Amino acid sequence: MYKYTGIPGSDVMRSRADGQLVAVTYIPRGEQVDEAVRREIMRHRSLRQPSVVRLREVVLTPTHLAVVSEHAPDLHRRVRDAGRFGEDEARLLFRQLVSGVSYCHSMRQSQPGAPRASDQTRVYIAPEVFQQREYGGKIADVWSCGVTLYAMLVGAYPFQCPDDEPINFRKIIQRIQSVEYSVPNDLHLSAECRDLISKIFVADPAARITVPEIRNHPWFLKNLPADDSTMSTEEAEQPTQSMDEMMQILALAEAPYLLPMT
Repeated sequence: MYKYTGIPGSDVMRSRADGQLVAVTYIPRGEQVDEAVRREIMRHRSLRQPSVVRLREVVLTPTHLAVVSEHAPDLHRRVRDAGRFGEDEARLLFRQLVSGVSYCHSMRQSQPGAPRASDQTRVYIAPEVFQQREYGGKIADVWSCGVTLYAMLVGAYPFQCPDDEPINFRKIIQRIQSVEYSVPNDLHLSAECRDLISKIFVADPAARITVPEIRNHPWFLKNLPADDSTMSTEEAEQPTQSMDEMMQILALAEAPYLLPMT
């Protein structure tokens, strides 16, 4: 059904059915396929919007549950290769990001929660998440969007010091909590862009700019076409796998893989 593409990353494949690239995430069968995983997969299935990566199907292998989704280009690699983006390009991609986040919020996909982060995602996390208490998911998402915007414009993460080698995540968390960042002096950003970034990177969630306010900010609206597709809420095509079929596969995935008797 799927074949490897040769693209770096063993989870990138190509569908033999339609030739589309897909991203495959593998979860070991058994106890790791718990209620949280099932709930997240079903939530993802319900999301159908042009700026949101689409879940295609789940597939059962002898050892793993394979979650197959639409493949999206690696933004981190794209920024790394380019060095950084100009404001126009960053604004176009930021609009798509905010549109997707806004849609997820409207579907109630970002709920209050407790901090869960890997080393790879800590650079995106809002300061309140590290305070070991419940936080508002929607306003924390705004901070993460701001980190992505800054990274596109500057070519580096806002709270990661380039002199840290190896990366010191303790220092990163300290800088996040104290909102310690700066824009390089030789980088010429418009006043509107700097204003938006400063309103996103606010430690107090109650004082931070919201998604609706971002979508009405002058920098966000600059050169916005009247029929801009990034502002669309139009649903993408329907999932390729029925709800019943997906639920049956998830139920089977709960059973652990047993090594054959020899």
